[in-house]
Amino acid sequence: MQRFPLKNGVYPNQAHVRIPEGTYEMEYGREGFFGEATHLYTKEMPSAWKRIEGPLRPIAMDCRTIETSDLADPNGTPALLMQSMAACARRSLSIYLTRRREPMPFLYRTVDGDELYFFHRGVGVIETEFGILPYRPGDYVIIPKGCIYRLVPESKDTLAIISESRTAFGIPDRGILGSHALFDPGVIQYPDFDQKRSGLNGGDVELQVKRAGIRSKLIFDYNPIENVVGYKGTVLPSKLNVRDFRPISSMRYHVPPTAAATFASSEVYVVTFAPRFLGDDEVLRLPYYHRNVDYDEVIFYHEGVFFSRGGIEPGMLTLHPMGIDHGPQPQAWERDRQGLTKQTNEYAVALDAVEPLFVAPDGAKGIIEAYSTSWYYPIETPQLAQV
Repeated sequence: MQRFPLKNGVYPNQAHVRIPEGTYEMEYGREGFFGEATHLYTKEMPSAWKRIEGPLRPIAMDCRTIETSDLADPNGTPALLMQSMAACARRSLSIYLTRRREPMPFLYRTVDGDELYFFHRGVGVIETEFGILPYRPGDYVIIPKGCIYRLVPESKDTLAIISESRTAFGIPDRGILGSHALFDPGVIQYPDFDQKRSGLNGGDVELQVKRAGIRSKLIFDYNPIENVVGYKGTVLPSKLNVRDFRPISSMRYHVPPTAAATFASSEVYVVTFAPRFLGDDEVLRLPYYHRNVDYDEVIFYHEGVFFSRGGIEPGMLTLHPMGIDHGPQPQAWERDRQGLTKQTNEYAVALDAVEPLFVAPDGAKGIIEAYSTSWYYPIETPQLAQV
């Protein structure tokens, strides 16, 4: 049912345009950024609390400082950073970090969900039943649930975030924008079957299978990857690089983050922030403050200058849980007030999770404590020196 807004006090007629002087706009909305919403206009920055008591708080973690077990040991596994309350529930999401330096000495598959890798650093190949899939920084790689693969780094600086969703990742409906908006499906790459190979040969070949978070080992006297001599179908790994992503922008309207939705499952929306022009002087250029009560928001910062954040560098990750107001930090807000923010040069990946996420012990090792009150006590940073 169409409902028309009630209006009281100080407000603009158009959301995100001509914000009243001396106020901050905050969106109190449902269903992320595409449900019903009310815009509140406040005298003080909505997220400028000076102290937090209790577990609900915004979190930043430096993934570069977290030593995963696969960093030093080829038989190690990625570190669990955060996950939904029940990792094997019908609607759950788990987020892992891998810093693998050496090739897996085993094959792997999980039936806990589809895996979406985002490679921040490192080059190499992924050996699969469907062929070889090279990767490089900025690549999204989707590994469908149940697919056998092996990660083979060719550099010593791997750093990748893995989002494991209970249901399959797909491309969101673009509606009237058409199927070629944001990225043409023609840029998606698939494994090269003609180059199919695996470095595991001779003797016992180990396949690790993860179910409900527990790994079992199957031992073969042949390589299951090389056992496949052909295929026909649509369930197979795929790859997209962020530089093939072309965001929608408008000079007269603040385009919400969900307009950059790249992949989606029933558990999570994956949004790509890529370089783009921002609005004119009448339009709120920075992300507006918002009270997202239906999704937890995770952002992994990949490259460039992060124009709405202070104290954040490439390789860091933030979690803004549902129930906590958040938005631009003071340094960014003041630069925008002065009209200095005209475009972005950032690459970042946002994950809007349906179920609440909880930080795991390995993730807690990288937490930056000052971040939770950084809207009141700004974290000094060179990041905003150039925008």
